[in-house]
Amino acid sequence: MTDDGMSEAPVYPIYLDSDMVVSLLASVEGGVSFEAEVKRTAGESQTTDSSKGGKLGAGGLLSPILALELGGSRQSSGVAGSETVVGLVRRQTEASLFNQLRSRLRAENLIRSIDSPSLVPGDFVEIDGHVRRSSLGEALKALERFFKFAATTGAAQAPAAAVSRAQRRSKGKPAAPPAAVPKGSSDKDETLAISRALEEDLADAPYEDVVLEAAGGAHAIILLRRDVATAQILESLRFGRFKVLGKVTERHLEGESVSLLRRSFSAYLPDAVLEEALDELQTSGAIKLPVASVEVPGPSLEVLPLAVFV
Repeated sequence: MTDDGMSEAPVYPIYLDSDMVVSLLASVEGGVSFEAEVKRTAGESQTTDSSKGGKLGAGGLLSPILALELGGSRQSSGVAGSETVVGLVRRQTEASLFNQLRSRLRAENLIRSIDSPSLVPGDFVEIDGHVRRSSLGEALKALERFFKFAATTGAAQAPAAAVSRAQRRSKGKPAAPPAAVPKGSSDKDETLAISRALEEDLADAPYEDVVLEAAGGAHAIILLRRDVATAQILESLRFGRFKVLGKVTERHLEGESVSLLRRSFSAYLPDAVLEEALDELQTSGAIKLPVASVEVPGPSLEVLPLAVFV
């Protein structure tokens, strides 16, 4: 129930670790039932000398969800009573299992908020906020898309004067020469090759760290499984507000920080090298890149999510 006394609507998971959900649900429920059979009986009087029975299967999209069985019997000739038994098999989906688990955890008061001062690893936590991915990964994807666009439209050969005017309007500083935009094909190919190598290195890690920025400035680092978090799922999380339900794996205090590049070899590069490269991409004036800090300041949480949902 919500605060106003209304029943809470079911939620829809965009990212869902189904293995984790099934395991935890089985633990709290003493097992998991993936389907349940419901039988309904209806009786009627009719004049008949025969009985018929059969099976009816629901076709199309309903066939995986419903299975119907119809049967009949005759007790005597003339006016007889007959009954029809309809059996429905209701099967659970991954989303319905998650809703069942979340409802059970909420009923047992096992879900805590991010601002709880006594949160420790192993606690369930539910957080509401905006999702932010690694700025380097976002910049590399944007750079590759820019090169594809430039190859078609010739945008990479934009006049230096246009870039200079844009820089003066935005920052009021002397315009730097547009050297950050590759002019020759060899320079462009080299830059693209480096960006692809970095992007592939980030993608080799089994997890991707993203940040959930909650109200009040709180941060949570969400460990998404790459075999679950497809490109389509990650793209759907770029805009809007989402909720995360998961288990706390670490708590970082004030003054501590976590790099979103810690799973990449780029984490071993000097901080000044990365910061200079990202700053040049952001201030070149030739392309707007979503570059932000790759460091997540404390206090913050690390969370292994069951689901990211709306």
